[in-house]
Amino acid sequence: MGGLAAAYAKKGDAAKAIEFYDQAQALNGEIGDKRGQASALGGIAAAHAKKGDAVKAIEFYERGLALSVEIGDKRGQASALGGIAAAHAKKGDAAKAIEFYDRAQALNGEIGDKRGQASALGGMAAVYSRSKQPNRAIELYLEALDLNEQVGNRPFFAITLQQLSKLANAVGDQKLKQWCEDRLKGR
Repeated sequence: MGGLAAAYAKKGDAAKAIEFYDQAQALNGEIGDKRGQASALGGIAAAHAKKGDAVKAIEFYERGLALSVEIGDKRGQASALGGIAAAHAKKGDAAKAIEFYDRAQALNGEIGDKRGQASALGGMAAVYSRSKQPNRAIELYLEALDLNEQVGNRPFFAITLQQLSKLANAVGDQKLKQWCEDRLKGR
């Protein structure tokens, strides 16, 4: 069921994705697979987020988070925290988004997931950038950039550089903007 749900989610059919993730969640509940349940709840949450329903997304991410906490799945917890943060950011609640991104970043650091850390830092940087706090956003983008480089995550390294370059341009830091552009070109 989870595979079908993921396929529908990838195809952009959120309603079908929710339907199949819901079935997967119920089946995992029947057999006592709480990790599978939490994963399916995360899928439901992501589908709601894709539909633009941040409130529903938060509800399902929180349910998945509770199960992940119950079974001690820190990777699942970090994933759910990141999803909750993104949903709060979508709602425009910067304070809540930052709180949850910070928790996700810390937990990812605890388990040694540098990609997860970089993702949370990038999300937090975007929130600070939209909140007119460019200096903090720049600091966070630089931290995310370093982590993405450490793990060889070239796609997110490039995305982070692009975001950092846009922000540097917006605040008039031409030296940082040029540094970003040079890094993007491989110089």
